[in-house]
Amino acid sequence: MESAPHAPLAWPLDAQFGRASAGKIGMWIFLLSDALSFAGLLVTYGMLRGGSSVWRNPGEPPLGIPFAALLTLLLVCSSVTMVFAHDAALNGQRKRAAVLLGLTGLGGALFLLGQYAEYFGVLHPGLTKQGLVFGRSAYASTFYVITGFHGMHVFSGVVCLLVTLARWLKGRATAAQIELLGLFWHFVDLIWIFVFAVVYLTPVGETAVVLALIGLAVAQAACVALYFMNLKRETRWLKLTVAIPLMTAVIYALVLISEAAWRRLS
Repeated sequence: MESAPHAPLAWPLDAQFGRASAGKIGMWIFLLSDALSFAGLLVTYGMLRGGSSVWRNPGEPPLGIPFAALLTLLLVCSSVTMVFAHDAALNGQRKRAAVLLGLTGLGGALFLLGQYAEYFGVLHPGLTKQGLVFGRSAYASTFYVITGFHGMHVFSGVVCLLVTLARWLKGRATAAQIELLGLFWHFVDLIWIFVFAVVYLTPVGETAVVLALIGLAVAQAACVALYFMNLKRETRWLKLTVAIPLMTAVIYALVLISEAAWRRLS
């Protein structure tokens, strides 16, 4: 005797994970393991730099902090659009969610373009043409390995965003899938703040700014946990929690750019 059809069953409540789906739990496990990969790279960077008497060899160019600060700001803004894309998907605002997903992908694509320009140059000579060549020093090799590894994550995130956007326009993607993609995208953004602080700012002694950016990274991690672990979903708190890290990032980016401009003028 066949049983009567029934509506989809709700995900059962778990004592440890609440109503978090298997996909969300799996994504968090993947992100934690991926974080260990970045941690290993950054720890290796610190060990090599700490054990080196001369970190940047003569003829090797310094890293462009103002440009990297702009890229940081770009990623933070794309993280904001990702949050609101998920919020729009939850509320059934399909057109708004599609636009926000597109803006998020555009932010990631512009970041990759900026990273290419930093490496090889577009309107100006890149680092490779200025003498920063992979394999010639630990300074060059660690820079390309860490930023390149992060760039691979950004590239895969942009591809997933475009695929999800196409599926969303066809009515095949769900808000839950956008949520999982948002977790990955926030992770990529979060890791870049640490990369920017350690690789770009630590060599020039910007200790206060490094600590401030790490604080920003912690704030963004709290924001992700707050809205993707089903603790809060009120729109007013969503806007407030997103606005504070965004304004902080804007202030730090402007401070870095202004400081670099002042040093050149003086």
